[in-house]
Amino acid sequence: MTGGVWNAETVRRFREQYRVRGQNAYAMTETGMGTQFPCGFEEMDESGSVGIRSPFRAIRLVSDDGSPTRVGEIGELWVKGRALFLGHWNKPEANAECFEGEWFKTGDLFR
Repeated sequence: MTGGVWNAETVRRFREQYRVRGQNAYAMTETGMGTQFPCGFEEMDESGSVGIRSPFRAIRLVSDDGSPTRVGEIGELWVKGRALFLGHWNKPEANAECFEGEWFKTGDLFR
């Protein structure tokens, strides 16, 4: 499995060179694995998608005002669930900026 977003050509080259499965996922230190591809979805491997939400995670895409985005629109990814970091040490202003209740605002844009 890989982290980040690989284009279709990179996935193909990785498989050819290493003879193992390569696929996209989304993770960050603060959230752990936010999305992943379950095994058996080979038809999606070269789509550029980062998969579905990981177990024990909830995800949402939100607009600038915090409302849910419509399908096909770009929004910021928010993640919540078990084993997320609790916040920045002694930085309440940073925590206020990057959390909305239990939701961690990743700052990353998705469609």
